Amino acid sequence: MGSYYTHIIRCKPGITGLWQISGRNNTTFEERIQLETFYAMRNSLKGDLSILLHTAKIVFNKEGAR
Repeated sequence: MGSYYTHIIRCKPGITGLWQISGRNNTTFEERIQLETFYAMRNSLKGDLSILLHTAKIVFNKEGAR
């Protein structure tokens, strides 16, 4: 995780995340770490609600699933 480590460990694991709505299995590990760092540095209740709603849409549409 390199230089992203300190940002990522600040957040507790949750039921979903920014990378799940931003490509899921179609992202590289580096892209996933960048998305998680972006979230960790800018998280908010509004952002969390947006991620949760997008997650429901993606799951029901089976987007990015293998």
